[in-house]
Amino acid sequence: MTTFPEFLRRRRAELGLMQRRLAEAIGVDVPMYSRFEHGERRPKREQVIKLARLLDVDANELVALWLAQQAHDLIASDSLKGDAAMLLQQMLGVKTPAPAEQAAVAEVKEEQPAAPAIQNDATDHKVKRDLVARAARAGRLPHFVAGDAAAVMDTIEDASIACIVTTPPYWALRDGGNDGINDITADGYLEMIAAMARQARRVLAPSGSMWLNLAGGYDAQAAALPERVIAMLVDKLGWTVRDTVVWQRQLPGDHPASGMRSSHERLYMLTPTNGDFYFNDEALRKAYSEMTPIKQGAYIPNLWTIPYKRGSLERYHVAPEQLYRLPVLATCPPDGIVLDPYCGTGTACTVAYGEGRRSIGIDINSELVQRARRRNEPQTLSLFG
Repeated sequence: MTTFPEFLRRRRAELGLMQRRLAEAIGVDVPMYSRFEHGERRPKREQVIKLARLLDVDANELVALWLAQQAHDLIASDSLKGDAAMLLQQMLGVKTPAPAEQAAVAEVKEEQPAAPAIQNDATDHKVKRDLVARAARAGRLPHFVAGDAAAVMDTIEDASIACIVTTPPYWALRDGGNDGINDITADGYLEMIAAMARQARRVLAPSGSMWLNLAGGYDAQAAALPERVIAMLVDKLGWTVRDTVVWQRQLPGDHPASGMRSSHERLYMLTPTNGDFYFNDEALRKAYSEMTPIKQGAYIPNLWTIPYKRGSLERYHVAPEQLYRLPVLATCPPDGIVLDPYCGTGTACTVAYGEGRRSIGIDINSELVQRARRRNEPQTLSLFG
């Protein structure tokens, strides 16, 4: 059965709506609305009615689901929940319709089409979690989807992704065309990453890994965000940090209050558990030696010097392909799927395709998704050069 938070996430993704628009319409900020979608806070009844109009669903059905969610949250974890549910039905004077009555109601509904109904059947998740299957039907080319990272990831099958390699948008540092990323608070940014990471734990294979390229910003609050993100993932969401790579990007970045120019970022390798994980040391060593020659048997350092590449968008930088190539070769087997939840112009997917892996890229900015698609279109050979 679909829960109230799950329905909000799914329906918003179906309509291609952003959290920011819904939050403004019902009079809350984006972090608060995000908590509604993850069941951490409960909206008011009048807000639910407004959401029904925005999501183009029957208001009575959505309010009924909202009421049912409240009752569920109150008794779901209690050993007497079955007895309590039965008594609640009796107290409310509700009885289960006879089969004939159910058929009659169904006939009436078929004659009177309405707004999209809230799906509560047991096959709901099975139906919507088919993104990997859809991507596979598209062939080996990268598959790109425009939408919120967590919402789109909710359509990916369980344990179907080999590795995640991504650079989340830089909060309060550069926009990169991501709608509203500089309008949310630092706590809102953390919740955005948390929502993605919750889905990542579900979609990653047991031996899978997630690589996060994180950077700070001008002020103390922004500069501390990478450490806050990792602390949240480890302490609250149960991720394990396997390694931390310092990426020496050479191109000087924005400077913090001290005036010193930033010239590095950190690439964190995490796994959803502390168990075994896939890691191809030989493939990583070969790829790294092509970039920087190393002696036979020497350890690969966790300081990677890779030039930063400036993109065509104003104040938007494209991560170099080599930064993604090393993690892909190390943690994605040849038959695995690479996922980038914040794909931008699709660099991680381009790399995965070049290395013979399938990939899925997600970005909330539809313009960047179109750029990624064009970038990865098959090139037609010309006799005229």
